[in-house]
Amino acid sequence: MRAQEDASQQTELPLGKQRQFQLYAAGQTGWYAAWGVRHVLFPWLIVVVLNESADRVGVAQMAVLLPSLFFILVGGAVADRTDLRQLLIRIQWVALVPPLGLALLILAGQMSYPVMIGYGLLLGLCTAFVTPARDALLSRIAGDQVQRAVTIATGLQFGCQIIGITIAGAAVAIGAPALLLIQAGFVAIALLASWRLMPVPSMRDPADNGSALHDIADGLKMAWRTPPILPVILLMIAMGLCFMGWFMVILPITIRDIYGGSSPELATAHSCFMAGTVVATVLILRRGTIRFPGRALTLSLAATALLLLASSVAMPLPAYFACVFLFGILSGVTMAMGRTMVQQAAPVSHRARLLSVYQLGYLGAAPIGSLLVGFLTAALGPQAAIPFPALFLLGAVLLLTPASRLWAQESP
Repeated sequence: MRAQEDASQQTELPLGKQRQFQLYAAGQTGWYAAWGVRHVLFPWLIVVVLNESADRVGVAQMAVLLPSLFFILVGGAVADRTDLRQLLIRIQWVALVPPLGLALLILAGQMSYPVMIGYGLLLGLCTAFVTPARDALLSRIAGDQVQRAVTIATGLQFGCQIIGITIAGAAVAIGAPALLLIQAGFVAIALLASWRLMPVPSMRDPADNGSALHDIADGLKMAWRTPPILPVILLMIAMGLCFMGWFMVILPITIRDIYGGSSPELATAHSCFMAGTVVATVLILRRGTIRFPGRALTLSLAATALLLLASSVAMPLPAYFACVFLFGILSGVTMAMGRTMVQQAAPVSHRARLLSVYQLGYLGAAPIGSLLVGFLTAALGPQAAIPFPALFLLGAVLLLTPASRLWAQESP
């Protein structure tokens, strides 16, 4: 009871002065800095060290994202019926295993393509449970400051990845085992921050004792029946299929095959993208509440599709990095507006499940997109493959915008 009263008093303070939000931000920092290391280290090991082909790169990247396709709805159901603090602590303990285990295998001379697939699958499984738990925790902490909290969290998510990406850019110099230990250290920071949170008990109705499968089905039905949420999820599916396929397959292949780059160039590209998302976050925070988030969402996705088409044209490496930076700005707007609309529309009793359905659209479609784009890239080359996902994304935006209420949707 005392913890709930303290939490209620905290939500009346500005976000930056709330102890719970400060701990949430520290956890966000550690978790996504670790992912920043992975963003560069994993494709570098697959593409440069193992020298795998484009289709096998697509399969490997799919392994990181595939668990989200099968388990993120389970993660949302578990988060709605569990103390969020305890759930984060348990999963982040498990998340220490992949980087530490891979470091030991590399030192023993046992790194191989199957080992990398296993590393990716286990990290992806942890993400499937951590993501809905962190998203649900944010809305419990933010009170009536949801859009601002989501925008700050999005900025931290991508900004802190720059830290990890910058460190991982030195992969050639310091080696993979050292980077994996750094990755584990960042996960430990997230674990410690979660440990210091106050308890965040489930808001589930005690009379509702249905199974996990019943909870998942209930979340899917709620997503279908909630007008602002369904079109957002469908657009996230299109983005996961198209843009994430480009980001996870075409980008590293282009750096290697078109520009002759390695880990420093790959790190620079990822840093440009993350810097773009941070710029988008700052601009949104300075502007204040976006009155029509649906318009910002659809316009940013349409611009992403057009920029994808532009990136298929041969250009100098600095110009390519500039394109990646613009992709980051557009993605920052897309993610902030999409998450805000779902957070605001979702009832507290179903929030983690609805957020997991939202994440399923984005992260669950990404492995399929990576696989398809990987085969396209292997057959056509990285530049010739780009128009296919670009035109599909643009078509989805043009179809769903007039068929839904997104354009007229206002923030409360």
